[in-house]
Order: sequence, then C-alpha cells, then structure tokens
Amino acid sequence: MIKIEVLKSSRGNPMIYFSGFFYTQLQITEERCIFRHADRDCRMEVLLKEVSEHSHVPDPDRLHVIRLKNEIKHRGASSDEGASTILFDVLRTTPLTATPGLPTNDALLQIIRRERSPMKFDHHGC
Repeated sequence: MIKIEVLKSSRGNPMIYFSGFFYTQLQITEERCIFRHADRDCRMEVLLKEVSEHSHVPDPDRLHVIRLKNEIKHRGASSDEGASTILFDVLRTTPLTATPGLPTNDALLQIIRRERSPMKFDHHGC
C-alpha cells in the first residue's frame, strides 16, 4: 500500500512525504498537482505516482521536525494556550532522534508568535 502524508512547508505551501522523501509543490493544473523533491540537487519530480530511484538516502527524522512545526503552527493559530505550553507539549512527543534537526526553542516560539500575528496571509494549494 502506498502511503503519502500531506504536510505544509514552512511557508504554508503543500508538501508531501512519500517513501522517506519530501516533495514540495511545483505546479498546479486543473487535472493534477506536480511536486518536486525538496532537495533541489535531486532532480526528482512526482505526479503522485511511484517515483524512480533517488540519488541520496531518506531523512526520516525530518518528518518529525515538519510535523512539529505544523502542529505548533496549528495550535498557535487555533488556541489560547501560551506559546511555551504549546512548544513544550509538542516537544514531548517528538522522538529524540529528531532533536539534532530541530530549530532552537526561540525560533520555534517565533513560529507560534507569527501564527498569532494579525498580518497572516492565506496560502492556497492542491
């Protein structure tokens, strides 16, 4: 069974996680969405179908970092919890293997503050 997880990039654009690799939205047409490998050195594109061989190994810990950022953004925008409460609650569920790839706590708190900013722009995707 093919499993594709839909996420959001740091700018709120659609991103998918498939077979251990990340893809960011490249193009949208009426019929399809085309995603490009997030590692720009790997010239891989996918039309939500089985992809060919990659030129590097997968980075499964990056999935946890992106999930964490998505969760703190969502909770920052939709709840009245304190920023520190949100951050440390979400950090508790993040595997220790992902911690080397995490931004600093200050940077993560800034993400929450930006989500609560009145100047937030709406992003559209697939």
